[in-house]
Amino acid sequence: VGNGQVKSVEYLGSTPVSKANMPTASVDGAILLPWPSKGNWSGMRPFVPPPSFPEFMENGSMGPTELKGLPITINGKLSERFEEDRFKLPCIPKTKIRIDVFAERIGSPVDVGLVIRNEKGGEVARSEDRPGSLDPILEYTIPDNVTSILVCVMDSQGRGGPKANYRIQIEDISSSKVTTRTELLTPTQSISIPVGDKIVVPVWIARNGYEGKVELDLYPAPSGLNIDGKTIPKGSEGTLLTLSAVGSETKPLVTSIRGKNEKGILLETMVQNHPLQKLQPWLATEIAIAPVFEKTPEFSIQWGNLPDNLALTMGMKLNLPVSVSRQDSSTIVRLTLLTSQNTPKVNNQPDPKTALRPEKAVEIQAKSTDSDFGILVPVSPQGEAYDITLQADLLTANKQTVLAKTYAPVLKIPVRNPIILSMEKDEPLVATMDPKKAAEFFFKGKISRLDGLAGDINLAVTGLPPGAKFEPAVLKADKNEFVGKITFAPNSMPNEYKGIKITASGIPDTKQPAVRVSSKELELALVLKPAPK
Repeated sequence: VGNGQVKSVEYLGSTPVSKANMPTASVDGAILLPWPSKGNWSGMRPFVPPPSFPEFMENGSMGPTELKGLPITINGKLSERFEEDRFKLPCIPKTKIRIDVFAERIGSPVDVGLVIRNEKGGEVARSEDRPGSLDPILEYTIPDNVTSILVCVMDSQGRGGPKANYRIQIEDISSSKVTTRTELLTPTQSISIPVGDKIVVPVWIARNGYEGKVELDLYPAPSGLNIDGKTIPKGSEGTLLTLSAVGSETKPLVTSIRGKNEKGILLETMVQNHPLQKLQPWLATEIAIAPVFEKTPEFSIQWGNLPDNLALTMGMKLNLPVSVSRQDSSTIVRLTLLTSQNTPKVNNQPDPKTALRPEKAVEIQAKSTDSDFGILVPVSPQGEAYDITLQADLLTANKQTVLAKTYAPVLKIPVRNPIILSMEKDEPLVATMDPKKAAEFFFKGKISRLDGLAGDINLAVTGLPPGAKFEPAVLKADKNEFVGKITFAPNSMPNEYKGIKITASGIPDTKQPAVRVSSKELELALVLKPAPK
């Protein structure tokens, strides 16, 4: 079902099958469907999510159905027993595609099998189930010199019928094309803002291939509210919105956060883990905002003296000094880290390789005003910069009641790699083949150690042909420059060798010798010339 098209839809839960026309207008990420005209109906409102990709309807022809490029969503039905639906997909050699089948997950009573065939009908790949579902998913790299494949679906037990529906989403995952599958999330469902104060709301992005920026705003726009941080920059994982209630004109309102990407595509922000996200998704975008006019204790938090070159250095710890001001010195202040990163988790715990996380819980005790807050920076963060703030909760002396809440000014802090690898010359490395001895490629490189990183640096080259070797493997702590040598085996084929990459790695914290941070990869081009005649 494509955007702006009116199509009939079938309600699978009824007998006989009921049909309804689908409206063209969508509401907050869903197209609401009318109730069937016959019978008495109750329960959740039926809806259709708007399509992420161009939609295609199976035509029921005997031969393979021709498709017209990617991305695409196919809607079909296994109408007969032992039916196999085939779709001919044009493709580009050496690209990688993902084929995602929906059947069980949309309530269809079939166990779909997915098969990729060549043009002659021979099977080249198959997928049956995925973890937790009968629906198959398959990632497939198109072989060289292959320009089309057959994507085929059938029921694993040979079933078919009027309710045996399926959907197939196919996309090219070897490119970074802009799609509408970019998703926005926030953990905040309701907001109470003291008049004259502010609150910080994280908004995270799941890019799914989109690399550009996203502009955010509230819709409908609340009166009397200033909003800062409305841009999710290119390459970042999110932003921290700062909402400030500037006067008595702020009114209670139910609103939503909407984004717009660089192609003008509107994106709804879903409340994370909302109980109605799957059942009634337009309700999962709603955020309630209300001003608080009751006077709260005077309470503020500010950053201490921050260095000019403030950075999140990969694999190291960042100490942020803070200072709080409060009227009642017997109260306690609890500090909580808020960032523009949707914390990646492994086994339900923050992933130490990719997640920003606090070094420890921090509380500023009674009569104290200053403290340091330590942030552990992972060795492989995905973003180029992060928004950082601290939420400060003013607690009674027994820590049982929160008297007030405030936030430190939001900082946008860049990520910095403490190992910079550079080459003296940016040009192909050339050697001449010799059938009697190894061919040798030489190049000069340099390592810069930043932010206190010291110790030996390991050097590694990947993508070399069989039999090739690289040295040196280690650059000692007192050395910054090196001469690299790549050796090819005798009788290696003369050719231009691409895809060869060199990296450097070191230990940012000597207390954790198993944790290493790697430099940015640099690509080397090698040209092996034929032996002179």
